Amino acid sequence: MNILYSLFSLFIVFVSLIGYGNLFFFRKRTKDLFIILLAGYFTIGFITLFLHFFFPINTFLSLTIIFFGFLFLVVTKFNFLEKKIWTYLCLLIFTSILLIGYSNHAIDANMYHHPYVSYLKSEKIIISIANIQFRFGHISLMQYVQSALTNDFLSPLSLSSLNIIFFTFFLIYCGEILFKKNENNLIFLIVLFFSCFVLIKMGRYREFGNDLIPFLVCSYFFIRILKEKNNQNKNKSIFNYLPIFACFMISHKITYVFSALIFISIISKQNLIFIFKEKKFLLFSISFAFLWFLKTYVETSCLIYPVVQTCIKNSGWYLNGVADPEKAMWQSEIWAKGFIDNPEWRNINLKYYSDSFTWLPTWLNNHFIKILEKLSPLFVIMTLVTSYLILHKTKTNYKNNKNQINTKFLSIILTSITLGLSIWFLNSPLFRYGSFYLVSFVTVIYIIINYNLIIKIDYLNLKKLKVIFFISIILFCNKNIQRYIKSDDAFLPLTNPSIENYEFVNKEPNIIRPKKLQICYYTNYICSNEIPNIKILKKKNYYLIKG
Repeated sequence: MNILYSLFSLFIVFVSLIGYGNLFFFRKRTKDLFIILLAGYFTIGFITLFLHFFFPINTFLSLTIIFFGFLFLVVTKFNFLEKKIWTYLCLLIFTSILLIGYSNHAIDANMYHHPYVSYLKSEKIIISIANIQFRFGHISLMQYVQSALTNDFLSPLSLSSLNIIFFTFFLIYCGEILFKKNENNLIFLIVLFFSCFVLIKMGRYREFGNDLIPFLVCSYFFIRILKEKNNQNKNKSIFNYLPIFACFMISHKITYVFSALIFISIISKQNLIFIFKEKKFLLFSISFAFLWFLKTYVETSCLIYPVVQTCIKNSGWYLNGVADPEKAMWQSEIWAKGFIDNPEWRNINLKYYSDSFTWLPTWLNNHFIKILEKLSPLFVIMTLVTSYLILHKTKTNYKNNKNQINTKFLSIILTSITLGLSIWFLNSPLFRYGSFYLVSFVTVIYIIINYNLIIKIDYLNLKKLKVIFFISIILFCNKNIQRYIKSDDAFLPLTNPSIENYEFVNKEPNIIRPKKLQICYYTNYICSNEIPNIKILKKKNYYLIKG
């Protein structure tokens, strides 16, 4: 019954996203469900972000948001009876069971993602809430969407639905490209590399967190940009999504902001004119950015936490202790640069560790090796593809007549990715902070090096490489089935423990901390496992937490 309950909740979340997303596409229909889901996700996040300034996102508000999602589905006449939709739903259910069964939530999810959702649902916005858990300062828009689509009538596992939905439909989007009759050789290979990497290295639920959706969205727009260049689309350009894309990344993973540079490859006078002419794109983006920066400022005294340059010390609620922006930024940077892997870390000057390149040897011997291990499936697949291309190259100098993507365009893409990669490397060189830069950089380098070999092969021969996609699916299934066989855990992950596992630290607002669990999970109250000495004031019906 619990499994059916969680699948029912997954269905409700899916339909709600489709309902809001289809509002933007009901006049000009699209078969691309990924962009519909993404539009719905961002819209619900925007609405929730605004509402939380005035109300907690309680069960009533959640049900209201879901009700309108279903209503919009009817109003926009989305064809839910289409056979393809139900096929995709079956795939979604299968993927959900395979990923969730005998798994656990990511440690970050139980430590501060789900606790932040608990805060959103129990109280309206609280000034300097990051004083009780500094990680609340760099939260994702995903938590706002989770709070809107989680309530007392749905399974607590609806919290997991968003990652699973986007994981599934990104692979469906890639699969549709790989199985098309007519496609560009370069695009085929790029989609093959990205989809196989996602299946092999991002194919376990316990590895999902706030990093997954930004990676998938970046990869999706990267593919869309290549497809636009290939098709020479003169109508509505994907470039028009640039302002919204930038806002999306700001609200999810600040290290991914520079991924917006990939849009430079399709910049044109016409596209720039359209963005400024169609004020709805700019108005939507500016409104969202204003709300997001205001929210972050209220909760942390910074516009972008913990970037010190964006903080206002005389705000009246500047964070203290561990949450101090300078300390938080410094700690994040030295952790990313692997100070703990240095056997002499107790004897080195940590204050200057990240300011010079003394961290580089330690990083190369540890994090860099882990990055190579993460990318290893990509290297193996590329080796197999290269061998196949060499064996099947034509003697007639065949060129794909649909090939419109030249090396100059690829060089522009590579330059934009390299800029983002460089900024990532100098500031936060952990794989999860820059996975898109790394995967796309390796992929584009491969395409440029083997460009002449790739364009000289018949697409029908190249298409046989889709067998690698099937092999990756088998590896994905096998990896998760092995967990089923070996695990002694409960089938469904622990999400909402009994209140007996907590003790109250404060009332009005209700703040709790775990007794033995060590981390908070999802609860009905604000929870932190590392609450310092705090003082709570109430000003004009809003709480202020001082450290």
